[in-house]
Amino acid sequence: MSDLFTRAQQWIDADPDPSTRSTLQHVLKKAQKNAHHLDELRFHMEPPLTFGTAGLRGTMGPGPAQMNRLTVRLTTFAICTVALEKVPDAKSRGICVGFDGRHLSSTFATDVEEIAQQLGFNIHRFPEPVPTPLLAFACRELNTALGAMITASHNPRQYNGYKVYADNGAQIVPPWDTAIEQLFSTLAPLTVQLPMANPRANPRANPSTRTNATTPTVTDVPPSLVDTYMDHASKWMHHPEEHETLSVAYSAMHGVGQPYVKALFQRLGFQPLHVVHGQATPDPDFPSVRSPNPESPDSLTELLAVATREQADIALANDPDADRLAVVVRHDGQWTPLTGNEIGGLLADHLLEHHNISTARAGNHPVPLVISTIVSTPWLGAIARAHGARWEQTLTGFKWIANRALERQANHNERFVFGFEEAIGFTAGLQTRDKDGVLTAALVADLASHCKAERKTLLDRRNELFQRDGVHLSTQHVVEVTGANAQQELARMMEHLRNHPPTHIADQEILHTEDYQSPRNPSFTLPANILVWNLQSQQRVIIRPSGTEPKLKIYLDIASQPSDDIPSTLKDTQTRLSQLKEAAIKDLAP
Repeated sequence: MSDLFTRAQQWIDADPDPSTRSTLQHVLKKAQKNAHHLDELRFHMEPPLTFGTAGLRGTMGPGPAQMNRLTVRLTTFAICTVALEKVPDAKSRGICVGFDGRHLSSTFATDVEEIAQQLGFNIHRFPEPVPTPLLAFACRELNTALGAMITASHNPRQYNGYKVYADNGAQIVPPWDTAIEQLFSTLAPLTVQLPMANPRANPRANPSTRTNATTPTVTDVPPSLVDTYMDHASKWMHHPEEHETLSVAYSAMHGVGQPYVKALFQRLGFQPLHVVHGQATPDPDFPSVRSPNPESPDSLTELLAVATREQADIALANDPDADRLAVVVRHDGQWTPLTGNEIGGLLADHLLEHHNISTARAGNHPVPLVISTIVSTPWLGAIARAHGARWEQTLTGFKWIANRALERQANHNERFVFGFEEAIGFTAGLQTRDKDGVLTAALVADLASHCKAERKTLLDRRNELFQRDGVHLSTQHVVEVTGANAQQELARMMEHLRNHPPTHIADQEILHTEDYQSPRNPSFTLPANILVWNLQSQQRVIIRPSGTEPKLKIYLDIASQPSDDIPSTLKDTQTRLSQLKEAAIKDLAP
């Protein structure tokens, strides 16, 4: 107990934020006086935040278990120290820093810059909030040794986070994150109170560039980089002559995406977007939605009202940092949302078809490569086979997709065309080595405009692919875990399933079980807390804890044989999926 009190006081002494310092001091005094308050103190102190599927992410508050200025500064110290060991020219290549529109994001970004500069790194910074994919693009374009994006993506307003990009322009994976966490765990909080090499009272108020030869440079990312990004996105369009016919409604979900999506659509010749004006600019309180997650139907209410009023063909919504995209289609007078798996299947088929056409004309034939995470639909495998492409699967998290794409393209006669994860994250090519909701908005609109020219919708196109490949449907169920010991409870749930595995799910015999704590698939060299059950009749159930929130996720997939009678096959497959979900919740959920 005395050790807990000592660690808490050390954190308080080092915390540069008067608000969080005062809060933790108050909690510490209560715990010292009365043991009943120890759990409250432990909530702030244990366990410290670690890198999950999408980086460092947590609720904002005092202590190492939450996101705050000291957490950010210590993490930056660890990240830069590891980079100095792994990247020979790390200081001169520098770090690119971006932030979204959340509470404290700008402040956290300034902390990143200060600590990185203290350690001798040149700084490339975005002076205003930007989409995560633009930061990822800048890391590659500027050839930085590191990238840091302050964002919590689609999480509720009390969250913030920290995504880290390595010298290859993709998010860090082992051994980077392992080395960072090991160093972070040994750092004393006062580590980051060393004198600054070039202290700045308010870095964001300073001129855009410093060139003093004895200190690192601090440079604003040039506006021309946005033009370069737009040029890259334009190269993925295959039907620009049909763009002007498409009517699109759009929501930025109180985030940072609108200026970039609007500019890209204008450049590509689409009609002006029908914008949800009340959600168009960054607002960290997300006042018009219960949750800023475009996967949630509740968050799309205002978007669909605008889409209906304007008689739009499709409705698109980014999440607040614009790295993900939700799609809703007007079909037979009704608005129908597409799942992430359906969007991924449609775009993969679209891009593979045009990849094969363009490479045949050019006379070179690298094998096209598409990649998805293991919790995403197996449908991508059927799509890849239809186009003679290679399909790879990775662990959950887009960082694995980008790094696998880089490895396959560098060491094999393959060209990465498209990657996606079921949680509405997508990208094309390797220019942006993370999911990209801005580029994806244009890709979806390009395909939708082509479908409209053929008097079809995206749902019609999906059904054509189902006719070829069989109907592939997916859904999921989420078990939320609350309380100070939520992470321990999640671990207990998973361990119970390992020690008492089911033999049947939904009265279907389990044909094959895969435990990714000790994977047999040589493609997965790292353990992951994931269980997979393959059942009869092309059914699959996957269960894993969330990497960013206290949730247990159950993923369910089902497929049919190819059929010309899509309406009846679709209805039958939907019924089977509902039955599978109901049974899986009963058989697996605690």
